[in-house]
Amino acid sequence: MTVSSTTIKTAPFTGDGATITFAFSWKVWAESEIKVILRLVSDGSETTLTLTTDYSVTLGSTLPSAGSITTVETYESTHEIVIKANFPRTQEVDYGEGDTFPAESHEEALDRGVRLSQQLQEQLSRAILFPESSTFEDVVLPEPASDEYLRWNNAATALVNASAIEVGDINAHNIDAAPHSNWYATNEASGPVVLATDNQATALNSQTAVLTPFSAASAFPFFDGDLLEISWAPLNYTPSAAPAEANDASDITAHLQGIDTALATVGSENFVIVWDQKTLNSNGGSFTTGAYRTRTLNTASDTYNIATLSSDQITLNSGTYEVIGFAPAYKVDSHQARLQNVTDNNTLLWGRNARSGSADGVPSESIIMGQIVVAANKALEIQHICQTTANTTGFGSATNLASIEVYAMMQFYKHT
Repeated sequence: MTVSSTTIKTAPFTGDGATITFAFSWKVWAESEIKVILRLVSDGSETTLTLTTDYSVTLGSTLPSAGSITTVETYESTHEIVIKANFPRTQEVDYGEGDTFPAESHEEALDRGVRLSQQLQEQLSRAILFPESSTFEDVVLPEPASDEYLRWNNAATALVNASAIEVGDINAHNIDAAPHSNWYATNEASGPVVLATDNQATALNSQTAVLTPFSAASAFPFFDGDLLEISWAPLNYTPSAAPAEANDASDITAHLQGIDTALATVGSENFVIVWDQKTLNSNGGSFTTGAYRTRTLNTASDTYNIATLSSDQITLNSGTYEVIGFAPAYKVDSHQARLQNVTDNNTLLWGRNARSGSADGVPSESIIMGQIVVAANKALEIQHICQTTANTTGFGSATNLASIEVYAMMQFYKHT
């Protein structure tokens, strides 16, 4: 026969708890030339099944032929079955001197050679290889070592085992060499280098060279676990220690304690929370479709006097605010809230699309989130629109569990 196909392995057959017969398309000469692998989907672990014990092979009456395997057990969808060729790496055709040319056995030997090369190619296709133009060869893997990983040596000529401490130890790097020193020279005069959230950066960046999680890569491209050389003379806090640079965990801890102290005085005095509070077992109210409805806001926590609340509207001091709000709804189908500047009749923030099916009884919230800039004497309110009218409980269903019921809620955090 000719060998016109390179297929010597099936795609995975996923178990269904019933099927036990699985076909393969390439031709073999014996049942032993098939290998069956059982794979656990959750972790990829494999078990090679045993012929006769775990499965049988059915071939055609004329060999070589394609065929099928039949497993002894059924397998659920947690398992997959893969069938692949398993041709022996032997050559058993013998030519006797003076014998008639054995065309059939000769062609079989040629076919087996091709199939064996395909089998080896399938193995190579799953290996990690250098590019064809690479000059690397004879690269040997080191013996496995506990809790270590592979990396190239300093000369990039061999793979070696390495532990995390070799890369991440802050005492193991030279911080005085460029490009580090160049960046420090530009930034250290304004204060220490810290990692911070965006809000923390706003609170501290007047005295601090700040790297936020989103800016670290661009502002500090060599950020790789090296030491951060720090100027220890910021104006907005005093650390509990004054080392020349952060050489160990205690130095870093000292500065973080100072940062925490600064944030406690900078960030906590600039927020207000308003909400809809009702007596125990009182529902949120009717939600009528057809137009935006103003949500009730009747209670405020404004210790720092940055807002006023009246007639469901909040008026903020001028400034920039981080905002998050929640507008619940119940059995109104699709709904969406918005934060509306009533004074100027413009929408400041749109809430997230939400749905509380009129038949399924599952409440949901349209969440409003973002940053706004407001001028003084601008009245703001939460407005809400829905698809289907729900009487009494459209704005939320009472829990009757605590001492009060709380529905719509909004928090404003003012930048300093």
